[in-house]
Amino acid sequence: MRGFSQPRVKRVVGLLRSQTTKFSELPSQWWRKLPEDAPLLDAERWKREIAALNPEDFPGGADPRPRLLDIIDAAGLGLAKAAEVGERLLQGKALAIWRKALTDAPAEALDVTLAGLRVDDGLEPTVSLVWGPAAAIVAVPRPYTWLVGLTSRSWPRRASEDPLLPHHIVPSSRLDPLPVHQADTRDFETIEAMTAIELICSRARRDSGGRINGVSPLYPRNIEELYLAQSREPERAASDTDRLFARPGEFSALPEVRIPTQSGRGFRFEVGHRSDLIPATIPI
Repeated sequence: MRGFSQPRVKRVVGLLRSQTTKFSELPSQWWRKLPEDAPLLDAERWKREIAALNPEDFPGGADPRPRLLDIIDAAGLGLAKAAEVGERLLQGKALAIWRKALTDAPAEALDVTLAGLRVDDGLEPTVSLVWGPAAAIVAVPRPYTWLVGLTSRSWPRRASEDPLLPHHIVPSSRLDPLPVHQADTRDFETIEAMTAIELICSRARRDSGGRINGVSPLYPRNIEELYLAQSREPERAASDTDRLFARPGEFSALPEVRIPTQSGRGFRFEVGHRSDLIPATIPI
């Protein structure tokens, strides 16, 4: 929809590697031999750069060029042949979602259609983890619920005046009988009442710029808070990075780590997030 560029093609290839068997054998670092400053804004330039790659530069001498050219050829067909692009690149559930999106709206609206598409995952919500906005889970009774982002800026959301019909012309109560802050409060109270065993409320003490966040009026005041530092060793990994930093033994077994450590040198890593970044040496 928005043309070729290095970041977009790298992202597409990465997604196809992880979600399809056809492209799963592509090297993860296939793009390292591309010129960093090359714009590569059309299919022909991509084909020239891919053809210039040397198979000997990749692990095992595997030649990634045919599969990469398949991706460029398919993407080069454009929106006019969006259905054919999906058939050539996708498979399984991803292909089913692509077909449904093209059925619901024209290809020019794919970004909007895909963002709002609802797809049945085949899982029972009452016995599965559900991640979503409060309004989406409010009607589902659960034994455990974790509410995040309970700051004064996030929840409940502030009501805003209609720019075309301000309050002094038409009262807001007539245009919106249930203001957004009242709906958020109602959802919070419903979730609290429908959580059978434990309701966990959490908030960030500071925002991404380091400023102190205010506390949401919905945040409970009669409980003891547990403060968690971002640089702590994660008790439960939320990502592969968390898991590896919490398990140095498993990290040291990775091929990417064993190869450089054969020289006998140590390596220094920076562990942490944003303003609380701290240096740490990981034994490898």
